[in-house]
Amino acid sequence: MRVSNAPRRLAGALALLLALAVGLLAPAEATPATAAAPGTMRYVATTGKDTLPVTGMDNDCTALATPCLHTQHAITESSDGDGIAVFPGRYVETLDITKTLAITGGYPDPMLAPTIVDAQGLNNSVVTISTTVGRWG
Repeated sequence: MRVSNAPRRLAGALALLLALAVGLLAPAEATPATAAAPGTMRYVATTGKDTLPVTGMDNDCTALATPCLHTQHAITESSDGDGIAVFPGRYVETLDITKTLAITGGYPDPMLAPTIVDAQGLNNSVVTISTTVGRWG
């Protein structure tokens, strides 16, 4: 007598779909868009500040309530493996990326509103990515 594996397969498929749905519906700050978990999540918004108003110290961009104003400032404050969530809006700046980072625009939902990096009037380059992956020699 042969026993059907269909109920077991269906249960496995439903479990997989549930796991995917939970992963897709989880808060964005809990699951940054990167293959490896970033060391620190940083935030940038058009209403942010690169310097904290009370202390006058550099903002490290790690608090959702006090995001940085410039994406480049968040990049400078970051270490390899960090994530940067950039809220929708227009950012007049250029970016020089020299670290391995996960940068997500349109945070928390890129489908609702875009993030635009606009270098108009600054120079011809909007984004420069320069990192050494290996060593020659």
